[in-house]
Amino acid sequence: MIYVFLDTNILLNKPNIIHDFIDRKINIVIPVTIFDELDNHKKRDDLGYAARSTGRVIESIIANTNYLHLTNDYKQDPHLNLKKADDRILSSAVAFFEQGKLVVLISNDRFLRLKAEAFKINVFSSLNNFYNSQIYIKSLDLNSTKNLQQATRDNDNKGEEKITNRRAKSNNFLSLEEKRMILNSFHELAEKKDNQNRYHYYFLNSKTGRKNIAREFIASGNGYIYGENLPQYQKLTDPRGWVNVKYFTKEELIELVTKAIEAHK
Repeated sequence: MIYVFLDTNILLNKPNIIHDFIDRKINIVIPVTIFDELDNHKKRDDLGYAARSTGRVIESIIANTNYLHLTNDYKQDPHLNLKKADDRILSSAVAFFEQGKLVVLISNDRFLRLKAEAFKINVFSSLNNFYNSQIYIKSLDLNSTKNLQQATRDNDNKGEEKITNRRAKSNNFLSLEEKRMILNSFHELAEKKDNQNRYHYYFLNSKTGRKNIAREFIASGNGYIYGENLPQYQKLTDPRGWVNVKYFTKEELIELVTKAIEAHK
């Protein structure tokens, strides 16, 4: 499991960033020194609104999730000045790291990142850099493998329909951004977003006349791949030939998209 630490500036720039991590089931850790920093900024004309918004976001979700952690643990080290806010944040990250946890620090402060690297902490300058990293991608692979192993233990029948039904019962599915990342990894596909915030994918070099082979990917988890010409998915297709991939794992989605593209070459 990944434990992400954010510096105060990241939170001030995007208070709702916490929701993004929670939606992806990523642990986010808030050292109590962050609240001191937010309190110092709450009356400023330029940062006051963001500071207050961040506090409201944390307060609204702390009781409703297991992925948001508050901590006052610090690592005493001669190279860390605990009178400085950034060093206290780093000190908390080091304390988690020394407990054997996989720790990530996201900060736009170059010197904080360099200091964190000296303590062997994984660092990123932005959210996008983290989501594109092997650390995050491998965590998706691990979660997908665990989900598939659990489905296999539940029932020896490995057919797509029963695996999908079991996932539906457990409400376990990839997020919209995870599905978009997978679909955008196929160079053959072009992504388009409509005015209802739905994502569609077109195979522009299709030889069959059908270019739209993936449609209506939305935040609730639904999304459809055209599987009319794929016999192994016939039990999953709706009357128009579309497969709802809401409960597909990463591996299953990649396999279906690959076969759908091949069927239209």
